[in-house]
Amino acid sequence: REREKMVRTRPTTRTDAAENDTDWIQLRKAQLERRKNITLRKAPWKTVKLALAEIKDGTNRGIRKVAKHKTMFAIGYPSIAVYAILKAWGHAHIVDPYLAYVVWWIGLGVLSSIGLGSGMHSGILFLFPHMLKVVLTAEKCHSVHFVSMTDMWWSSEGFQCLGEEKYQVTFFQLWRKVVVPAFLWGIGTAIGEIPPYALSYSAALAGKKLHELEDALEDVHHKHKAGRLERLVQKMTKNMIGLLQEWGFFGVFLMSAYPNLTFDLCGMCCGHFLMPFWTFFGATVLGKAVVKVNLQIAFFVTVFRKASRTRFLQMLGSVLPVRIPFAHLLPERFQGPPAEVMETLLAEKLKEFETSTERRAAEAISDPRWIWEKEVDFFHASTWKEIAAAVWSHRPTAWSMLVFAIVGLFILSCIQEFAQKHAAELDEKEVEARRKVR
Repeated sequence: REREKMVRTRPTTRTDAAENDTDWIQLRKAQLERRKNITLRKAPWKTVKLALAEIKDGTNRGIRKVAKHKTMFAIGYPSIAVYAILKAWGHAHIVDPYLAYVVWWIGLGVLSSIGLGSGMHSGILFLFPHMLKVVLTAEKCHSVHFVSMTDMWWSSEGFQCLGEEKYQVTFFQLWRKVVVPAFLWGIGTAIGEIPPYALSYSAALAGKKLHELEDALEDVHHKHKAGRLERLVQKMTKNMIGLLQEWGFFGVFLMSAYPNLTFDLCGMCCGHFLMPFWTFFGATVLGKAVVKVNLQIAFFVTVFRKASRTRFLQMLGSVLPVRIPFAHLLPERFQGPPAEVMETLLAEKLKEFETSTERRAAEAISDPRWIWEKEVDFFHASTWKEIAAAVWSHRPTAWSMLVFAIVGLFILSCIQEFAQKHAAELDEKEVEARRKVR
């Protein structure tokens, strides 16, 4: 009896602990496999349901956290009070255009970088075309005396030349004309990098592992399973992690000062290493909103501005070969010197953009109604001729189709990401419940 009692009351052995560890590993693997199947292709209704639940929970958490933050008491609530007073006195129209301008460009920056690699390319869709529009208008007006703040939201208005003064527009004058929206967009991209950092930081404080970071670090240490390109990416990732650990603020600054596709991982690493928020965010703002944005301005203004573009292509012409190899196999327009071919193609595309901008501006002047008011005309058509004219007027351009496709893919990726995040939270609750039972 004493022997049976000892057997029944003996402590857990290594074998029992290993069995328990195996059970937990199997549970985690099963949960991971379930989350992989939460996609719009495999389980559309479940994915949408989980995404809506995550949006609801995340919105509630965000509102509570922001409402209690000390920044709101120092800046947010006083600003809201001032705006409410201006609104009550009928003077809000003074600040409304500037407020809409700031929200537009910062919001586009946030959309560009938010999410784990699923951001919308708002720079290509909005910022760089805005720079092109400014440069073309400056060359047309022979001055920078025009209002460019109207190029936001649903506006299709062109820039109108103001004043009779004409002069040779310099690079610095064009830079001053586009630096404010570019800077605001850069701040937005820095704000969009906060979620990966905050997620990893909170997980590190709680002593939990962030699955995205663990997967990335595991890939870095398993080089024998990867191809050449994957090994190159793994080496870059390993060097980035070492740079962040050794240099801190300056490491984040260097990683954010150029178009870095792996900066989401950089933010997660900074959170995992418990880097202070203002160290991470300050370095990110300096890198993205000061250095990277100005490099982009320098490049695109150089390409868009006719004088600098000509010099740039002449310089390329002195370096590139006279003929493109196997040019005889290409269409006739590509059989000249590479620099001349590039100049011809750029001139054609810029002319097409300028023509479409002028057409939209003329349409906006002739019919200044909002876009949703114009859409109503489609349903008021009564004859076949009117219906055909309405359909033709609503025909999509190649650029609008591209914008629609990119925005659509961004929304779909966000839905799947929200759904999988909510599923991961439910899995954690399941694990905690089983631990309490055991």
